[in-house]
Amino acid sequence: MSSACHKRFKILYATCHNPFGPDYGARLRSYHIAKILQKIHDISMVLMLSEPEDEKWLNQARKEFDLKATIPIIQVPRTFSSWIRKELDSRYCGIREQAVGSKGKELFWKLKKDHDLIWFHTVRIPDAFGIFEWKRTILDVDDMQSQ
Repeated sequence: MSSACHKRFKILYATCHNPFGPDYGARLRSYHIAKILQKIHDISMVLMLSEPEDEKWLNQARKEFDLKATIPIIQVPRTFSSWIRKELDSRYCGIREQAVGSKGKELFWKLKKDHDLIWFHTVRIPDAFGIFEWKRTILDVDDMQSQ
């Protein structure tokens, strides 16, 4: 593909799996997707973490990728109303009963404005934001059966 025909998009790649660390399937997938995207587009990465991450692996991600932020995903208690919503609201996933706090949302919206496209690695991330219609977004749903 000639460079005259190819526009390099600015992609915000959001994943719950640091591309570096002990090997497991989702981590390897996250790494390889980021490397492939990086070859043909300009990517920035956001790690959406539900547990503290080893600084050694975060530093490796910073060296290899444009890691813009780590944003915590917090566990929210399952309530009767969330159970009803999950059963009756076809737009609501409620996969892991997790959420992104207001500071994390604010940071993500700021980063989003500087990018052409968002790539969510798994449905868990947009579900944690509680927003179910995203424009200019790719939703990588490799984990649908397990969720």
